[in-house]
Amino acid sequence: MFLKRRAGPKRERFSLLLLEPGETYFKDYQVNYEHSFDDSSERVSWNARLRVCSKSLLFEPLDDIKLAIIKVLLKDIKEAPDADEEGRVVEFSSARHSLLLDGNVVKPFSWVEGVHRHRFVFSFGASAATNCTITQILKLWKVMHSRVLTESDREHMQSSIVDCALAVLEFDKRNLQHPETILAELNCKLIGPLTAQPGK
Repeated sequence: MFLKRRAGPKRERFSLLLLEPGETYFKDYQVNYEHSFDDSSERVSWNARLRVCSKSLLFEPLDDIKLAIIKVLLKDIKEAPDADEEGRVVEFSSARHSLLLDGNVVKPFSWVEGVHRHRFVFSFGASAATNCTITQILKLWKVMHSRVLTESDREHMQSSIVDCALAVLEFDKRNLQHPETILAELNCKLIGPLTAQPGK
């Protein structure tokens, strides 16, 4: 599955219910996240989990559970995200973003209007996986901002990107208990209340 269940006490606030209708969650990384007003040199920074999804990027703070989860829709990102040569640092500007679970309280999302700069650094450095993720983000951004595609075409191309990600998805055998073995791999969907997450 794209959605990975972790052992131990659950501290994460992320849920598929935070996604847009029809959106797919791909994977997550630990990052150092910074954001600031476009015309300000003052930056706010914290450790976070970056959640890469088919229509948005979510940053879940790890240092303080009362800090809001920041959600940036790909359609609100002004220009294509810019990555350094190593693929470790990524920056972009958004016209607006939303705050989820602010104060760790379940309540309607709040929108923050105005241009903000966002920057994240992969905590464990660049790798083939992070470079692949950056490429995936750029593809999804281009689909969302294409002027020649209809809404139906966008949904079809997003589905194609999801199918490609599913095709190369490999099951982590460390999740097996000795002496378990894999007998078969099938494409499926994890069905939950108001959610349907594709995986294997």
